[in-house]
Amino acid sequence: MKLASHDLNLNRGLLFIGSGSAPENELVASFSGKPAVASLRQLLVRVRAQNGMTRVALWLENGPQRADSVFRGQLDLGGELRFFDFDGMFMMTHRVGSPGLTDVVVGVDGAGAVSRIDVVLAPGSQTHALTTVGPGLLPVFADGPLSPPSELAMLLSDHDATALRLASAIKVLVVNQMPDYTDRLVVEWLRWLRPGLQPSDIGHLEALIASRSTVMTAADVDDKAAELARELLSSLNV
Repeated sequence: MKLASHDLNLNRGLLFIGSGSAPENELVASFSGKPAVASLRQLLVRVRAQNGMTRVALWLENGPQRADSVFRGQLDLGGELRFFDFDGMFMMTHRVGSPGLTDVVVGVDGAGAVSRIDVVLAPGSQTHALTTVGPGLLPVFADGPLSPPSELAMLLSDHDATALRLASAIKVLVVNQMPDYTDRLVVEWLRWLRPGLQPSDIGHLEALIASRSTVMTAADVDDKAAELARELLSSLNV
């Protein structure tokens, strides 16, 4: 489950993840060009500096499994997880349960020049592929196959691989005959694809998804869901 997401502009390209309110001097001293270093309480990750924003997402139990993992272990979080920079320009704090050691996995999209970071707390013990996408695509940490609502939430948790996520979300709705209100979840996800969209601009899309989904069958759902996804994106000029 996705708990939060932050887009950060880091002047020095140094992001601290963990507990405490200031960088640990020993951690900084041991960094020296490495993609990441960790202590018992903090993880220091090198990200891109000034060339673009870095997106940090926080997950609980079920979260994406990236190819590059810069940390897998335990951090003493003291009941709170913080993201902060070297210069003290910002600090984001999230309550994460009881004080003590917490299992943490930190995945990135390219060690040393990171633009995306996924921090997964208490990750599931296995890797599972989402049932509606191809093998090896969007693998997630989980203790077992995700329920349809959890799979839908995972698909709608981000906007990369836009067409794939949208078509797969529609397939989840169809295959599992999910309640009508879940169509609204897909429509609200679409709002993030183009700044300035108002509810009135996309209200008709919920009815479109509902009407088209009801005539899809198990035999044609892959093709029809992909076709509807393309139509929805085209209607928004995405």
